[in-house]
Amino acid sequence: MRFALGLFGALLLLAGCGATTPPPQTPASSSAEAAPAANPSASPRAAAPSGPAVDLSRWKNRAVSPECRRDLAALAAGEFDAFHGLPRCGRVDAEGTLGASGEGPSQFEKMGEYRVFSSAGKSAIAYFLADDIRVVELLYPKLDQPLSSLLGPPEGKVKSELSPGWDQWVYASRGLNAHVNRKSGEVIAVFAYPATTVDAFLKTDIARVSKSEAPLEELK
Repeated sequence: MRFALGLFGALLLLAGCGATTPPPQTPASSSAEAAPAANPSASPRAAAPSGPAVDLSRWKNRAVSPECRRDLAALAAGEFDAFHGLPRCGRVDAEGTLGASGEGPSQFEKMGEYRVFSSAGKSAIAYFLADDIRVVELLYPKLDQPLSSLLGPPEGKVKSELSPGWDQWVYASRGLNAHVNRKSGEVIAVFAYPATTVDAFLKTDIARVSKSEAPLEELK
C-alpha cells in the first residue's frame, strides 16, 4: 500500500432608499458610537496560527523488533515456509531488512500510505496504518521450488482482480496470499499480512486489490 484551509469573508452591500427628505442630523459623538473603528486583530482575514511541526523522523525512535526483521527477511528471500504471519512491525524494521526507502515523503494509494524499499536488486512495497506495517507486497518472488511444494495446497482459492488470467492462492493462517498465473503456475505477486482466517481475509481490501490499487510498476 509501495500510499497527503483558509478563512472566507463576506461583503455586505448597502443601498440607499432614495427618500426626498434629508435624514435628521445626528451628533458626531453618536456617529462615532454607531461605527466604532475596526480592530485589525478581529479581522476575519487574520492568519490562523500554524500548528506544531510534524516530526518526519519519529519512526527512527521506534524499538527494533527482532521477530519482525526475521520474518521480513524470510519473506524477501522467498522462504515462505519460514513465514507465519506479519508480526507488529514498523518502518525501522523495513528499512533495516528490506533496504532503504529514501528520505522523501510517503505516497498514497487506495490501500493507504506506502513506501518502496529496495535491496539487492529487488523491491518491496510496505503499506502502513499509522506507524505499523499492515501489508507487504512483493512482485515475482524468486522461489526455489513451486509454491504448492513449499506451503502445500492453498487454504482457499479465489479469482485475482490484478489480471483475469490469475488466481489468488490464500494461505491466511500464514498471513500470505499469492497471485498465480493460472496456466503457468508462476507466482506473480505476493501480499503478506498478520495471520488470520480465510473468511476474515476475504472481507479485507487485500483480497479485492486491483492493479490501480497496487502500484506494481514500482516493484522493479
